[in-house]
Amino acid sequence: MDALNMERIARAPEPVVRAILNVLCRDTRLLDKAIVALDMIEVLQRQAIERRLQTERATEGSSAATDTDLDEEAEDEDTEDKATENEVTEESVNGGSGPKKKADTGMEYCVQCDEPFYEDENHKKACCWHDGEMEHDSNAEEDDENEYYDDGIPLERTPQPETSIWTCRNDRGDSAGCNKGYHKTASSKHNSRYAHREGLGD
Repeated sequence: MDALNMERIARAPEPVVRAILNVLCRDTRLLDKAIVALDMIEVLQRQAIERRLQTERATEGSSAATDTDLDEEAEDEDTEDKATENEVTEESVNGGSGPKKKADTGMEYCVQCDEPFYEDENHKKACCWHDGEMEHDSNAEEDDENEYYDDGIPLERTPQPETSIWTCRNDRGDSAGCNKGYHKTASSKHNSRYAHREGLGD
């Protein structure tokens, strides 16, 4: 059932997903998780942009080295590259459209480790995750203060890493995963792509 529900969310139109996210983020804990995920995605986007620009500059530099008459033109191109870098970074992170958003192509979100990744960087040791459930550690100290939504409805408490343990190994909730493998998305098509490599699939 969880796999089917994840598939429904993955296929939902973007406006619907945004509406769901707005509702869920009324829970401050879920809002914090959403911000952490957003931060990770923005870092991944910037890294992809930097790698692409470095590759382009290396290619341009190699071509320019064969012609000593292009010194002045190379300086102009370097200035244009800096302006392009600023423009690409801003548009990619802030949701711009067009060819400069190419760095976002192929980005997925892993349902095992809850981290973003690029398809072309997925390999058999890319993902590190726990296969158990996170449960509250009865020996850990926790703030007992009740929290409520603006309309008075109590917030549903979710397990917090610092006060929880993983059932698979009794490791702390903030410990590194006990399994390694390929990243997995909610898409059954993506899962089947790597099923033959390590027995993954729905």
